[in-house]
Amino acid sequence: APKRRSKGGRPSVEPAAVEEVEEIVGIRYNKRGGIEYQIRWRTSGPNEELTWEPEDNVMDDDLVDEFEAAQQKSVYGAQHIQKGDAVEVRNVEEGFQNSWAEATVTRVAKDFTVQYSNFVDDKDKPLVEVVARDRLRLKPSKAARGWLPSKEEIVEVFEDDCWWEARVKAIKPKSVLVKYRVSDEVKNVPLGKARPCNWLQMATSNK
Repeated sequence: APKRRSKGGRPSVEPAAVEEVEEIVGIRYNKRGGIEYQIRWRTSGPNEELTWEPEDNVMDDDLVDEFEAAQQKSVYGAQHIQKGDAVEVRNVEEGFQNSWAEATVTRVAKDFTVQYSNFVDDKDKPLVEVVARDRLRLKPSKAARGWLPSKEEIVEVFEDDCWWEARVKAIKPKSVLVKYRVSDEVKNVPLGKARPCNWLQMATSNK
């Protein structure tokens, strides 16, 4: 079962004890810019309050992935996308999973036909693909002028013609040191190639 490290305020038998997570029910930014999950514990009684826990306290990556995928489906599924819209397409190819590529919608039917902005086919023409609605989101706005992320904030970084989620580890005058969520690779990237994490902003806007 998904587990997390015991933390102050909840009794444990020994320092290494863990408690089982029933489910993740919410998400929010903390004061430092990192994220916290609202947890329902399997050991909780019917009247016990849910608790907010930092990301590091939830030890099951699959549980987090499933919750975040559901959050993205909810916020992006509410967007109205039509022909001519600038969008981003969630990649599913090996090595590019969960990154987003820029495109334009050229046809709307049961599925959506898109033309990619930065990918080409074998004839060196813009790549065209038919994709399901649940792989699309409207193209997010650029970061506001003067925007500067917080340390530990989840952001999106543009690399290899795609947008990737990463955690800010250090902030420099014109760049940020980030750790990619999908690979744990640490890299320094220009600040101009980073922006706020789109789905997190939408999912936490009322928190």
